[in-house]
Order: sequence, then structure tokens, then C-alpha cells
Amino acid sequence: MLYRPEAFEPLTEDPWNADAVRDQIREIVADTDDALRGPKLMWRADDWDRWQATSPMKNLYVGAAGVLWALDELRRFGHAETRLDLAELALSNLELYRARPDQMRIELPEPRESSLLCGETGVLLVAWRLAPSAGLADDLLARVRANVSNEAEEVMWGTPGTLIAARAMLDWTGDERWRDA
Repeated sequence: MLYRPEAFEPLTEDPWNADAVRDQIREIVADTDDALRGPKLMWRADDWDRWQATSPMKNLYVGAAGVLWALDELRRFGHAETRLDLAELALSNLELYRARPDQMRIELPEPRESSLLCGETGVLLVAWRLAPSAGLADDLLARVRANVSNEAEEVMWGTPGTLIAARAMLDWTGDERWRDA
């Protein structure tokens, strides 16, 4: 078995109910707001996700940046409103990451800090999306460029991930330096 069935809600015969789904999304957002342990502790990551990493997790993959991104997307699409100051938390998360990156203690492709999903690239992308500034854009561009020669040919650590970040920034800003990157 590729998954643990007891970890998921079972399928039901109930017909799709868009109002019930919207209510559930709002409940999940409210629960997420309530689960925030503060601007220094952020959210508790699952023990499996924290394996051989620092806490709190700050990255896009299993950390605060991913939570912030999700809350922002739900808000932007009008699905739910968070009570949290996402911009403030994103900047705090970046500070936390820079003080203590949540890098796994295993051999990783270099430059591991440029990873979209587990490095500073994803944290910077979310910080810029929520609190845009020239300084954040410059830092993100440096991370994207630093990852050009990464030998990993996948989204998590390699150049494909930082290309996704560059493409998002091109779409959001129209700044041609992102196309060049």
C-alpha cells in the first residue's frame, strides 16, 4: 500500500456540495490561524517532515512559507479570509530562515540554499509576494542565478525549481531581468 488509509477521510456517496466545501475551507483557515504559535515558533511541522531539520520549519515545502503561500492563495481567490498579517509573518519567517536555515543534515546538491522548496528561494518568493520590495527581489534574483549550475535536474533542489520562481516573478512584475535569469 502506498499510503495509510486511516490517515485520510474515506470517500462517501454524498453528492458534491460547494457550500459545504467552502465552509470546510473556511474552517481549515481558521484552524490554521489558531495553530500559529507566534512569529518565532510559527506552525508545528509534522515529526516526519522535521526529520533531521531545525524547528520551526520555514521552507516552502513543509514549513511556514508554504502555509503562508496557501493562506494567501485562498484569500486572493476569495475562498477564505485569514486573521493573520501574512506580510509581517512572511518577513519574520525570512529572518528566522536566515538566522537558522532548516536544512536537513544529509548530503544535498549545492547550492542548497537556492532550493525552491527547501531553501531560501521559496522563502524569498513568498516574502516578496506578500511584502514586495526591491531588496527582496534582488535577493531572490541572486538565489535564482546562483542555482543555474546546480546538477540536480528536479524542482525541489535544482534549476527547474528556481526557473519556476523566475517565471512567477516575470508574470507578477513584468520585469525582463526575470526572463534573462
